[in-house]
Amino acid sequence: MELAREDLFDIASGATLLASGGGGSIQTAYAFIRQILTADHGVQLVDMQALEAQDRGAVVAAMGSPESFEKIGLNGAETRALSVLQHRLTEPLTFVVSVETGSNLFVAMLAAISKRGGPLKVLNADGANRSVPTLSLLTFSESIAATPLVILNAADGPFKGGQYPGALTLDLAPNSTPVEQAQIAEMTLRPLLSSVGTFDGIAAIAGWAMTASEARQGLIADTVTHSRAIGKMLRQIAPDCPDPLGAFRDEYTQAFDQPLTPLFDNTQPCRLAKISSRSQGGFDFTVLTLVQQDDTGAERTLVVVNQNENLIVWDTQCSHPLGMAPDLLCLMGRLEPPVVKRIVQPLSPDEREAAQANLQGFHGLSVEDVVEGQEVFLFRLPAAPALTTGAELARFNTLLQSLGYFGPNLATHAQQGD
Repeated sequence: MELAREDLFDIASGATLLASGGGGSIQTAYAFIRQILTADHGVQLVDMQALEAQDRGAVVAAMGSPESFEKIGLNGAETRALSVLQHRLTEPLTFVVSVETGSNLFVAMLAAISKRGGPLKVLNADGANRSVPTLSLLTFSESIAATPLVILNAADGPFKGGQYPGALTLDLAPNSTPVEQAQIAEMTLRPLLSSVGTFDGIAAIAGWAMTASEARQGLIADTVTHSRAIGKMLRQIAPDCPDPLGAFRDEYTQAFDQPLTPLFDNTQPCRLAKISSRSQGGFDFTVLTLVQQDDTGAERTLVVVNQNENLIVWDTQCSHPLGMAPDLLCLMGRLEPPVVKRIVQPLSPDEREAAQANLQGFHGLSVEDVVEGQEVFLFRLPAAPALTTGAELARFNTLLQSLGYFGPNLATHAQQGD
């Protein structure tokens, strides 16, 4: 199935919502879409069940802080990283996998349609059905070896004289487990990303070479079409709808048979009162303070703690969190007019008109898309079941502990270990 322009716009909106406040900004997603629309080949999406035994794939992604992602971009590094990986493999690649749901979906698409030697298919699957801050949180890190893993400097520019400037390849001993490989890769890459004047916080990576069987075992299926369906739901909310979140909740719960839980216990918007952020070690750390006023004038304040993605939310008058990863802590709302103008400015007149129709309605939002004083909706969605059990949940718990929370995981379907 070839993705149409409107599919790409819907995927951008839905994926930004599912990215749980992270995964790259809408502006980044639209910059990638512009490159996709001007490419010689369209994006061919393939479902997991359509893979054949001889098919081979790999994961391609941007890695680093969203702020650096926004400032530097990738400059084709995703395609070059995939080419370096292909040179290390004995069998030709036939499909590309997005590392997660978010702007990285479009990174995988660009790598697939721009690959030297001909376009590849994009698999309708990824490793989380959300965005995550570390590689070891991805489902395929449980069962698929990360290495050989290519990391390539995004700022160094295109292919030159048979060499790819800045390309490094990480190889680990074959007796290391897939989880160990993902953890070692994370510990190796984050310091490199932080280096000033070389990676400057952003790089492209390519790795996790896999067979069709390994893809079925290690990935979450139908994530791209899931994003597209959510984006379409958001696009169809009427501009004058008196209860946008209520309308979206009705559509979402009917389509997916899952709860959508407003974190203010109602479907009314809240106000983003304050944003504070800092970048450190290849991560962006952000705290969002959101306020809602009831009919009596009383205010309720929720605080969202974000490490590249929204990970935990507190009520300032409650002794326990209201939600936490692996559940998705999602933001929805309208983009401010200056943001819309900035996003559509690089597009062609035809693309600009189509994009504005999507961007002026309700949209999934990342922390990079919002501004203080803006009205947004904050709600929780259940994580994919693969993220809520055993060692996978334990790794999310370790991440939450680094943010100061040591209690039980309160995600919707969390199954605590012994």
